Amino acid sequence: MLRILSFVLLLSFGYASQAQRYKNPEQYYREFQSQNRKINRKNLLYLKAALKGEDERRVAKYREMMVEQLKDSKTEISRVGDYDGYEVLQREYMDALTMYIDAYEDDFGVAEELTEHRYDSYEDLKKYFDAVTKAEGEMLDASYKIEKAEDHFAKMHFFTIERDEEIQEEYRMLDEVTLYTRDMTLSFFRVEQHSKRFLAAIKEDSKDSLNYILTDMQKDIRVSKEEVAEYADFEGEDDLVDFLEWYLDEMTVEINENLRPLAEKLKNDYLDDKDYSRAQKDLQRFIDRHNDNVEEFFETKNDLVLEYLPED
Repeated sequence: MLRILSFVLLLSFGYASQAQRYKNPEQYYREFQSQNRKINRKNLLYLKAALKGEDERRVAKYREMMVEQLKDSKTEISRVGDYDGYEVLQREYMDALTMYIDAYEDDFGVAEELTEHRYDSYEDLKKYFDAVTKAEGEMLDASYKIEKAEDHFAKMHFFTIERDEEIQEEYRMLDEVTLYTRDMTLSFFRVEQHSKRFLAAIKEDSKDSLNYILTDMQKDIRVSKEEVAEYADFEGEDDLVDFLEWYLDEMTVEINENLRPLAEKLKNDYLDDKDYSRAQKDLQRFIDRHNDNVEEFFETKNDLVLEYLPED
């Protein structure tokens, strides 16, 4: 029993001595700053790779690297101890790192599982973005907790923290392009889903539903137009907004001039062979236009992301 108590006392003394080795609060704070710098580097690596749509295995590897870094940092911070009786910074860091680990192990993991099939349908896309948003929220809460703890420590010990302006700018650009492309993606696929429904209904010989699908498309075009209009004064690259504005106007014309007349022809069981052949050609032209629009959306979106986040 005496040996156990002696070991505990020795261990406690070791932690206390480690905390007291710092000559001033700035030196103590640098232990935390060093870990935060490592976390930010890997955090940005993961978030950028996910946004760029890099190979899923690489993105998963970056997430694993982030989890490993967070756990390593938590171990290092646990050894630091308090500073002259002040323990808030260490305690808040430890809590924040637990939040970070939960976000990356659990919430980003859920989003990762939804990645492969996110474009299968508009509902799948919304589920994916909901999962990513949840993970990002937990991550941001952890980051905010760390920042507030650092500010409090600096205020209590009368020194000023100099934030890494380059890292802050990287996060600002990443946040801007992430929210922008996410909104544009939802605006595009909210309407695009009805093109898929229209084509599926034809394939399944459910032609009585075609006009209802087109009416739904018109409603969602109006919703997406309102969303895109909110970016009218966007100060960044506007190619994606311009494409969305063009696409939504184009689909309005497509419905009125091509799809409704086509729906009426396809519903007519008494079309002669010549008119039926024309209807099939019109249908194939629409399929080609639809595929081209989807391809152009992705190309424009990817170019925009690379403009904001050039290769490191």
